[in-house]
Amino acid sequence: MGQDFIVMIGIIVVLFGITYFMTIRPQQKRFKEHQNLLNELKNGDEVMTAGGFIGTVVSVDEDTAVIALEPDGINAKINRQSIVSNMTQNKTVD
Repeated sequence: MGQDFIVMIGIIVVLFGITYFMTIRPQQKRFKEHQNLLNELKNGDEVMTAGGFIGTVVSVDEDTAVIALEPDGINAKINRQSIVSNMTQNKTVD
């Protein structure tokens, strides 16, 4: 009976380890990358929002950002968390 209990605990530990490395750790990595993206935002960066809008950052606040949408030059105030990509950083220099 004691040996069965040790095997069961071992299986639980292995399953927790698999769960950690397959779901929790990658999610934490994506969260850190997104936080770095938001912390590095500056005026003039071209960004894409979660809604698919592409615009140029006009100003950045702690919680919000104002982006200029082309071609009409409309300024939109958005939640900073909705920015999913900094397209200025993604461009390659030739």
